[in-house]
Amino acid sequence: SLLETLVFGKQAGAAAAAYAADAAAPEVHDADLDGYASAYRAWSARPDGEDPSRLRSEMQAVMDRYVGIYRTEADLLEGIRQIRALRARFANVRVVDQSRVYNMNLADAIETGHMLTLAEVIVVGAYARTESRGAHARTDYPKRDDAKWMKHTIAMRAPEGPQLSYAPVAYTRWEPKERVY
Repeated sequence: SLLETLVFGKQAGAAAAAYAADAAAPEVHDADLDGYASAYRAWSARPDGEDPSRLRSEMQAVMDRYVGIYRTEADLLEGIRQIRALRARFANVRVVDQSRVYNMNLADAIETGHMLTLAEVIVVGAYARTESRGAHARTDYPKRDDAKWMKHTIAMRAPEGPQLSYAPVAYTRWEPKERVY
């Protein structure tokens, strides 16, 4: 529910802040920096290309239309198709702002690329899960299916898109049960 999201989001945020206060700075790898630097050079050298803000807006519309509250196989397949088309267009993204500090156009391009990656994971995972559970409501699979789907979905990056695998749920204090409203 929305209230649970707010309560547990606040708790997660407080725990993350406490952890970050005591944690050592992460190690920065030259390969990661080189990857972002070469992407920036390519994005800013293009005489024309895709606007990252426009791609983000289109992605949000696709997710809202095809991966919203109520989902169907047909909608999810169309969502996968459109998100992958947006990811292909992102390969031609252009950063117009050439400044080296406070470059929000560059930040928008980086964030949009990551958001498109995550959007594809979400829609592919939703398509694979042929049941309804919690906030994942498939009208073509309206029932929860614990025998088949009481497991965590794990997505790994691959050139052709997210590769899904599954891990068993570890029961702790309470065994999961279907919500009744």
